[in-house]
Amino acid sequence: MALCIGSVPLSRKILPDVIIIGAMKAGTTNLYEYMAGHSQIGVSSEKETDFFVAGKNWSRGLDWYHNQFRPGYTVYAEASPNYTKRGLFAGVPERIAEVIPNCKFIFLARDPVKRAESQYRHVVLSGKKAPGIKELPGSRTLRNLVDSSSYAAQIEPYLALFPRKNFLFLQFEDLVHNPGKVLGDVAGFIGVNDEWPTGKDIATNSADSLARLPHWVFSLRETRFASVLKPRLSRIAISRLKSLVSRGVPPRQAEPFSPEIRETITQMLQDDQDRFLAILNRPS
Repeated sequence: MALCIGSVPLSRKILPDVIIIGAMKAGTTNLYEYMAGHSQIGVSSEKETDFFVAGKNWSRGLDWYHNQFRPGYTVYAEASPNYTKRGLFAGVPERIAEVIPNCKFIFLARDPVKRAESQYRHVVLSGKKAPGIKELPGSRTLRNLVDSSSYAAQIEPYLALFPRKNFLFLQFEDLVHNPGKVLGDVAGFIGVNDEWPTGKDIATNSADSLARLPHWVFSLRETRFASVLKPRLSRIAISRLKSLVSRGVPPRQAEPFSPEIRETITQMLQDDQDRFLAILNRPS
């Protein structure tokens, strides 16, 4: 599908300088929220624009994408983990290269098995259909979990189009335990001052909070009403609303991975992990 440039001249469009491309369940929401609280960084009105995904918002055109950002900032950013799910959404790096040829990227990695388990838990607690632990081996769900943990396979298409110096690779565990150091690296990478909001001001994407959300909330999120209302609410306000509607709701439960499933995923990812370590050690 051809890209619609729209009425705003390309030279005047607000487009992101940096995109957090993943990985899902590896701290992308936390980092996005830190960026949202930085005085020099303008983030998209919704964290995940999914603009470069053909089956989602690509057809809306560049005017729509431009309108996701408010003017007046030094650097612009968005975060869409679907950009590193090439098994589900192909062609994303190529579309970004077409629109933002000098784009920078931030990729957060996490222990790949723990990341896969966190994603599975997220799916179950969100009320979506998913096979149980006994049915997981050999399922399409497991393949998708492994695909999102295949960091090298996700990053290699980007490295074929953009120079290595345009990438900052971070560890989820470092963001959790030493955010000051990580945010300092981010500031230097994108060219802003090292002054960030404190952790208490950050709204996170907790699976525990999803576990108590009523099913009607997930249905409401897909409606036009929600698409109009959400951009008008702050992220902290949305977090508080979720807490309010979750009161008294018994939490859904997700079974932990069995040792056998963990070992299966480890073996499936061995080659990819070797390649990803080589990418991390590659000089800029």
